[in-house]
Amino acid sequence: ENERLHERIASLELEVVRLRAAGVENERLRESLGLPGYRPPSLRPAEVLALAGEPVPAAATLSAGAAQGVRTGDGVVTSDGLVGRVSEVYPGLSRMALLTDPNAAVACEVESTGVQGIVRFDPSPRPRLLLTGVPLADTVRRGQLVLTSGMSLRYPRGLPVGRVIRLGRDASGLTQEIELEPAARLSRLRHA
Repeated sequence: ENERLHERIASLELEVVRLRAAGVENERLRESLGLPGYRPPSLRPAEVLALAGEPVPAAATLSAGAAQGVRTGDGVVTSDGLVGRVSEVYPGLSRMALLTDPNAAVACEVESTGVQGIVRFDPSPRPRLLLTGVPLADTVRRGQLVLTSGMSLRYPRGLPVGRVIRLGRDASGLTQEIELEPAARLSRLRHA
């Protein structure tokens, strides 16, 4: 087992070197094309004070508000991925609409293929998170990671949203119905 672990470490170290070189190349290419570089989002820690909604939480109260720089429309993340967006802001608190809010929609893409769609919550016949609007001709597989696409002004590109767990057709039969397991456990939120 020790030998296998040393082999894994060596493999990961080589992968880090390759990714750093690809990152430098990417920066040079973006610069030569006049494209803006990556700007990491500014993060503000907040405690989740309360969850609201039955049987699946659809909203949460956060311990950060306008005094901490929180604004309506800000995305809310955990270390696991996207959980929602700020819907109301008060001086010291804010309210967040979770991904499980039926009115929430997030422009997303499948990580390895770039297939794009909209993630929405469907409460019936059973609560589930769906990637919708994906043509039948696009290839999506179980286990693939779904990320924010950056096509929405609300969320930056590349935030984990969920992983594909089921594939099928929507009720109309015109597009795929792709069920996701959320990246973050929405019913067990403590910090964001």
